[in-house]
Amino acid sequence: MEKIQIQFNESDYKIYYDYCQKYYQIHDAARKQSIHAFLDLYEKGLLPVEEQEIRQARQFLSGKCDEFKQMQQSSPGDGDPTIPLRVRLCSDLLSFLDDLEKMYRLLRKQGVVPNYLMILATFSKVIEESRNSPAAGLYNLDPSLTESLATPLAEIIRVRLGTDREWRSVLQELAFIATRFNQKFSEPVFSLEIVQLVAPAVVKHFNKDVETREIVSALPSCFEECELDEFESLLNRTPEALKTDQETDIDWDLITAPLKAIADAVAEQREQMSKETSKFADPALLVSSAGNTNIAGYPVGAAPVQVAPAYKSFDIAVNSGGSTHVESPITTVPVTDASSVKSKLQPFVPVFIGLAIIVLFIVGVSLISGDWKPFGAGNATNSTSAVQKNVTAVKTTVKPTTTAAAKTTTATTKVTTAAQKTNATAVATTVKVTVSPTATPKTYTSTQISEHLMDIAFGPDNSKIVKPTKDLMAIACTGSYTDSDVALLTSFINQFNIQSSTTKLSDNIQFTGKGDILLDFLPETTLSQIELTNTTYVYRDFDTGAIYFIRTDEKIFLNADLNGNKQSRWMLRAVLYDMGFQGESAKYPDSIFYSGDNNVGQLSTIDWRAVQLMYGKKITNGMTKSAAKTLLGL
Repeated sequence: MEKIQIQFNESDYKIYYDYCQKYYQIHDAARKQSIHAFLDLYEKGLLPVEEQEIRQARQFLSGKCDEFKQMQQSSPGDGDPTIPLRVRLCSDLLSFLDDLEKMYRLLRKQGVVPNYLMILATFSKVIEESRNSPAAGLYNLDPSLTESLATPLAEIIRVRLGTDREWRSVLQELAFIATRFNQKFSEPVFSLEIVQLVAPAVVKHFNKDVETREIVSALPSCFEECELDEFESLLNRTPEALKTDQETDIDWDLITAPLKAIADAVAEQREQMSKETSKFADPALLVSSAGNTNIAGYPVGAAPVQVAPAYKSFDIAVNSGGSTHVESPITTVPVTDASSVKSKLQPFVPVFIGLAIIVLFIVGVSLISGDWKPFGAGNATNSTSAVQKNVTAVKTTVKPTTTAAAKTTTATTKVTTAAQKTNATAVATTVKVTVSPTATPKTYTSTQISEHLMDIAFGPDNSKIVKPTKDLMAIACTGSYTDSDVALLTSFINQFNIQSSTTKLSDNIQFTGKGDILLDFLPETTLSQIELTNTTYVYRDFDTGAIYFIRTDEKIFLNADLNGNKQSRWMLRAVLYDMGFQGESAKYPDSIFYSGDNNVGQLSTIDWRAVQLMYGKKITNGMTKSAAKTLLGL
């Protein structure tokens, strides 16, 4: 087995892992199966993937997809039953391949060295971890089956809570019931996985407005709290009689039967998905039924089951100060005479380069001083005798080139060898210097980023952090919006979700007039007729008085007559206002929060760094200005 060792720098691994984990979490079971299959097929040597190239894998899958589609069209209805599965396999793998390319470009955009093998290795890590944790939404249960357990649970919780029926209290009671059930009965198991499936239905009996994602994300902490209570009870040696009193109002018989039905359905679907995933990644599916396809090690005409493919596996190591790179085992291959000469000369390449520089220096000095005449002037005997003798000539060429694609200055050394006539060998050394003309991207210190956040998060009328506390927010558009407005919002949402490690924005913009952030695009003449109250905020041009946007308690009214970067700027400023950025800054003219005039329609680098800080783990809603300063070390 070939072991591919992946060495990650800790910061690089965090970015890789964050992207792969988010991708795995947001996709459905079918796409998850595609990821599993892609990894399995790569590890079995069927899909050729290189560190910087996946073109061969795309060509292979595209060819297979076309082949199987032709077989499907030409075969009768009772033909090979595996052909539809083969078509689905290739199509889904091609879709995942498209997303791999996007992730590769996204990593490069973030300043991280992208590498396809590292992406696959990170996906393997995410999958390994996901196998040990339950995932709500993975199973397709009949709603009536879920409700058969949710209804008695809701009735029990209603009695236990009395008037305190806040949805988080409901979840805590649900965690308590599941924990006690498992302590009393060995089967069926009231697992966290089943709790995640039934919890949204239980909460809807008390509060229909809470989103499923918010409920599921809160459950682990409820179970942890319940577990700590049970442990504390053990340490305090709480009598069994008191523990029994805590559950006297729970009728276990009401929930046992529906719980068993759900547990059986989950077990059946889990087994079916396991079988389907195994069959879906079967290498034999990618081999033509005619048996004439040579695929990554399978001989022509041979059945794939008769050949042991070259298996691969990933070995990931994360370090805090090292570099990020791939280390693959060295493969022994036949060496030609030319390559042998090259390998022998390899250790002397630095010597050649040094000699070349010295020769260039001497030649330059000789030309300037006039001591050496390269075209035969002077002593003809001396100038020709050196060529006629048995000597070794070294020729050095320096070629400065410029490339806009390179971010850093690199040097490439090329050594070529050629056998000359008797007793003479010429070695040509080419030093190729690559110079990057691109400007160094702006970097900011942590203090600058923190100060910028303080400026744009604390406006003139608020002395504390005001930001959404929901896990998922939705943006809605009404009125006279345009396609370009929607495109800009979509781009902003994608970038925000990358930067934020807490709250996320839904990538489905609503057009029904309902959303957490509601943007109503209206002509300026209509905006001027809106009644202003004490709770209304108006942003306008100080010179002309033109209104940019008006924020009320219900929605944000945007000036639809604006255009260009001015339209983009104030639409994003309106969204960011509701996201907690209610201030401005006079320090950075390229910032979208700049208090003066500028022609900026996108967030600058320091703007995004401030957003990342705001929606990290440190800054919390309600934090005062002094507390934020202390936390940020200002």
